[in-house]
Amino acid sequence: AEKSLEKDCLTACKQSILFLQSQYENAFDNFRLLKEEYQDLEDEDSHFRFTFQRFERGIRVGNATITIEVDPEAFIITEVNTDSEVLVDLSKITNVCTIPLRDAIEIYGNALEMELTWSKEFEEEKVIYKLNYLSSFPETVGHMRAIDATTGKPWIIDTSYMEEF
Repeated sequence: AEKSLEKDCLTACKQSILFLQSQYENAFDNFRLLKEEYQDLEDEDSHFRFTFQRFERGIRVGNATITIEVDPEAFIITEVNTDSEVLVDLSKITNVCTIPLRDAIEIYGNALEMELTWSKEFEEEKVIYKLNYLSSFPETVGHMRAIDATTGKPWIIDTSYMEEF
């Protein structure tokens, strides 16, 4: 049964790749398979699900993904989910970094502090407290999400509204 499932999964994956190629130019250069999922295929509503990540010139494009579902019986595409990021033309934007990675790491590291905190978690309707190190950026109003690769400017996400949690 396991080998049959693997063979069926491979067949379904090939169908999703053929669909991707038919819809997007240079699909092999611009998409990579992130994961494959299937639930209990005894369930009649279960499908193979393949998620592909968009890349531009070898660089991952944020959260630009395509998820393709394939029926395990007929091996036909049953659903395609994507977002508008997948269709954005990035070919004319430069991908030259003027800030080296080590400088970005230094900018991030200099702003980062680790704070020892108690965190509350819920497990099976019980509250459990655990001791954790929490990342902190005390010179900002929140969390440093990224460093601009051309200017070195940090991208700060305001998380001050979350402090009550």
